[in-house]
Amino acid sequence: MRPVTSYLQKIIAGVTMVPLLVIVSVILGLTGGYLACLASRDIAPTDYITGLQDSFNSVIVTVCAVKSVVFGFIITSVCSYFGFYTSGGALEVGQSATKGVVYSCIWILFADLVISSLLL
Repeated sequence: MRPVTSYLQKIIAGVTMVPLLVIVSVILGLTGGYLACLASRDIAPTDYITGLQDSFNSVIVTVCAVKSVVFGFIITSVCSYFGFYTSGGALEVGQSATKGVVYSCIWILFADLVISSLLL
């Protein structure tokens, strides 16, 4: 039996790296919007910045942060669970990986519904 610390390390990595990935993607998306304004000249960059400031909602940021932490936990814990109870050869490993992905997707959909209902 493997020590629990190896699974705990995976869960900690998922809980910290998924929110970091969300932060990086938001920053890149906002920067890309600004660069698109500069390139197309359809919207003035000052109007883009003003629109970002006027429509900023801290509740959305909170929900985004909570969802990213919960989703990171779900992805790593469900897949670690299925990986822990895998026995046999390569065929069983593939089946466990498929089960882990499917169950993770289902749990993420359920968690998305619950978090959105509670926080929005």
